[in-house]
Amino acid sequence: VADGKLGIDLYSNVLLKQCGLDIQNLESVSSLHVEGELLLVGTTRGRVFVIDVRTKKSLYVYNHKLSTSIVTSVFMTGDLRWIVSSDVYGEMHFYAVCLKSDVESKGANKGQGKQRLQSALTHGVLDSIERAAFFEDMHFRAVSELQSYNNKLVCSASHDGNLSLFELVSEDPYGGQAIVKEISRLESTHEYLAINTASWIMTKNLGLCLFTGGDDKRILVHGLTDVLLEALPESMAMAKHKHHKQVAFDIGDLDGSKSALARIAEEEKHKLNGWVNLWAFGSGDAKADDGTAATTQDMVNSALGTLQTMTEPVILNLCEDKLKYERVFARLLQDASDAEGLKQIEQLVADKIRTQACYDSNIKQANGDLIALLCDGSAANQQLHELAAELAVDPVISGMYEGPVSIKKMKRAVEKSLLKNYAEAASFSFDTSLDFAFLKDLARAGITCRDLKAIYNCLHKLLTVYGKQVEIVRMKNRFVPESELGYRDILLNLRFIEKVDDGSGNKVYKYNGHIVELQLHHEKFQNVRKKGKGHANYGATRFLMDFIKITTKKETAKPKQGDGAKTDDKNTPQHSIKENLAELWNVTV
Repeated sequence: VADGKLGIDLYSNVLLKQCGLDIQNLESVSSLHVEGELLLVGTTRGRVFVIDVRTKKSLYVYNHKLSTSIVTSVFMTGDLRWIVSSDVYGEMHFYAVCLKSDVESKGANKGQGKQRLQSALTHGVLDSIERAAFFEDMHFRAVSELQSYNNKLVCSASHDGNLSLFELVSEDPYGGQAIVKEISRLESTHEYLAINTASWIMTKNLGLCLFTGGDDKRILVHGLTDVLLEALPESMAMAKHKHHKQVAFDIGDLDGSKSALARIAEEEKHKLNGWVNLWAFGSGDAKADDGTAATTQDMVNSALGTLQTMTEPVILNLCEDKLKYERVFARLLQDASDAEGLKQIEQLVADKIRTQACYDSNIKQANGDLIALLCDGSAANQQLHELAAELAVDPVISGMYEGPVSIKKMKRAVEKSLLKNYAEAASFSFDTSLDFAFLKDLARAGITCRDLKAIYNCLHKLLTVYGKQVEIVRMKNRFVPESELGYRDILLNLRFIEKVDDGSGNKVYKYNGHIVELQLHHEKFQNVRKKGKGHANYGATRFLMDFIKITTKKETAKPKQGDGAKTDDKNTPQHSIKENLAELWNVTV
């Protein structure tokens, strides 16, 4: 036995004789798979036998397809809940194992999960093996390998050189609903030569990966985190919406931009509502159609199990980077130039910046209409980057201009607005009106400085040399205190001045007073960010990570209802994710 496979040539004749299978003329064994005490046997006449190895008894037999279809691969998940078979033409069939629920199965109901299924099968109370789904066009040649990860994801590798991914969603084995969801079909990376073997692995830096080896004599690593995140269902009760190609704001086509914004807003509302519903299943807050509490089993077999798998390496990388940031800051405080620069920055902020009449820590944009803000921001963005480039080459700053950055995408702006409303509201509502006035980073630029002294010089220049061109209306000094993820920098919100009235002294602002963001980075923190995995992974999963953080904080803030209050189920993916986040975001679990 090797990796669940049995040598066909060695065991075929013995199997036929010892198990007494009802083998037809010209029918022979074409594929085998063993899982625990169960043996799956695929034949050249399109049939699949389920055999108890211990008793050598055939428990069940089903027809894969046609009597002339050779079953090239058979597979059973580790929880004994699913059987997958494929034929020489690449057609795949998924079967759910169902058990009897009447008095006959009374003696087989001991244990949970796999133990319960194994006990039931041993007692001979298998009710049926029902086909849950079949796929005709995932492969055009025989499937050579079937593998499962965590009993929820299945990968098929074929002689056509392609990989296919599926998600298995099942309820109670006693007649519960079973669904197979197609996640993705990965085009050939083996030059359309046969893939002979595949293996799942959870890596520290890359997340969930799939290793494949083929006739091209190569072993390839397939990163699946992005693929799985893109394919996660929006909710358990709602069909997945089509993913439209992301549309950028076009100042030359405002009507088209408005239509795109309306569509994006609708899609993002459905996405957020789907995650709210999915998360609620694990906490027991969701209700089934009949008003009863939804079970955690619904959630366990949903996309949240996959979400837990994918967020673990992301959170781990963020924690590792946070520790590195803390070490960098501790060394900065020991450096004379940095220590002096930090003191000068704090003094300048207290004495000059926050005492200005224009300074307002709660300032917002002049209006909340995203299209209008993007129009003003596009114009302001050009002057902002000219300012950043000019400051960077100043001899007393001697920094590095981070380069041009396009204005924030509409999709991300909608995400931030929805998450802000969700964090402040008691519950999510589709009627939520989106206000974008709080977004002050639609136009943004960055400068990386060699030390804190140079950052101080940059602030001083803005107040003096550039004081008649731009004003600092708000700032975040994230050196004291640090940000949640440990990264430290200074964020400035600026407003460009067009002129000052000689008589009244009132200022007239450019771009309808649009507020922009200038980021001042420290070189040593930037080096850690660029070399680390945390920031890149967080950027790819920012929406989900922010949703988890907000939801966790909202659940923590709920008032306790006395001794009878329901406690958090420690066996759910939600609790595992929150435990991982506890150190990163200082969240109490």
